[in-house]
Amino acid sequence: MHSSICDLSSSDSHTMAVNNIALSIMDIVAGYEGRNSLVIHIFNICLQIQTAIVPLLGRQSVDLNHNAHQCLCALIPTLESTRKHLEMWIVRRTHSLVSGFNPWLLAHRLKEDKKHLLQHYITLMTALQVVDRIRGYNFVSPAASVLSFQDQEVRHRPRQRPPPTDISTDMFPESEAKEFWKNNFEGEPSSVDSSNFRQVLSKWLGRTIDDPAYHRLLLRLDLNNDSTIHFSTFYDLVRNGKMKDIINSYLADPRLPLLIWIDEDVRGNTDRVFEATSYGVTVVQLASISSAKTWIATNHDFLMQNDDPSNIRFIISQACNDSYFKVLDVPEAACENGGSDFMLRYIRNEGFASAVLIYSPEKTIESTAYVEDDQLHMAGSTTLTSSVYKEYVAALGERRKDDVGWRKYNATSR
Repeated sequence: MHSSICDLSSSDSHTMAVNNIALSIMDIVAGYEGRNSLVIHIFNICLQIQTAIVPLLGRQSVDLNHNAHQCLCALIPTLESTRKHLEMWIVRRTHSLVSGFNPWLLAHRLKEDKKHLLQHYITLMTALQVVDRIRGYNFVSPAASVLSFQDQEVRHRPRQRPPPTDISTDMFPESEAKEFWKNNFEGEPSSVDSSNFRQVLSKWLGRTIDDPAYHRLLLRLDLNNDSTIHFSTFYDLVRNGKMKDIINSYLADPRLPLLIWIDEDVRGNTDRVFEATSYGVTVVQLASISSAKTWIATNHDFLMQNDDPSNIRFIISQACNDSYFKVLDVPEAACENGGSDFMLRYIRNEGFASAVLIYSPEKTIESTAYVEDDQLHMAGSTTLTSSVYKEYVAALGERRKDDVGWRKYNATSR
């Protein structure tokens, strides 16, 4: 039996185990001559899982965050159970005289296996969106395409699983991003002009990309603001996800409810960001004040239309982004309370009344007393050890605006 305790140092072996078991299940189904929608659906979920993790094979474990490690570990016993029950199901179906099986119980177990596989897949795909470094900005949200997967109609029985994907040994393993670049840009250049990229992408999507939508995407891809898209940046965006879903998420208005998270310490927030998605909340991560201001300006109309604490909330780290203030030659007095004070006042000056929670270590919580300024209404502060954050995010996930416990200096749990 697979241990319930996940050894993160063995992440490569866990990834390989998930891949191998998923492939073995797909082989079993491909060899089954029946046409059972439950069995075919299990095949499709395993195909999605295997497709998602193939780019991870052979890569260093540091590429995965803690939550993704845990998801892979939790998948193994579920896949093993599914394979066992599937083998029993097929034996029963092909040998009607085999004794010792309860058909109803076996079908029930397979339905439970399918449900658990789908839950694990959704969690894994969410965890793979969480990063410990940001280039531009990053979205983390439960993908609608994943959540609707359960209701897809099974139209065709899979005849065979796709051939195993070779594990690339170069800098960039195979992925949809690499295939797209190779098929559309002759000679596979390291970068392309952003206007050329837009034309190619529009053709690939089968629709025109309007200016506001493309500008949102450029915030993530054109990091130097020089009208150039580098393959490395594009690849880093798509990673091992579904390219169409990811690109569309950056072209479209963000999904609500939305949590805008501003903090340089991306690595330290991975667990909290992942937790926020469990409440059904989309998170946009911004790692600097400058990137936050640019993102807010680009999405100003959308933010203003949905400026309500039941739709959008901010979380800002109590930290002064020294490089940003030095570049703009901001007086020292303007950032003596930290970058969060500066950012909060910027949000209010832009006309937003959105909820803003400042979080800080206990030793510096006194510097967040500015949240009690009458002009900075709908603001509060708390420490990293408080569960106020969970209550704040849970209320957003429930689309509530009646929670008031966080709206004060150094708020603590009830």
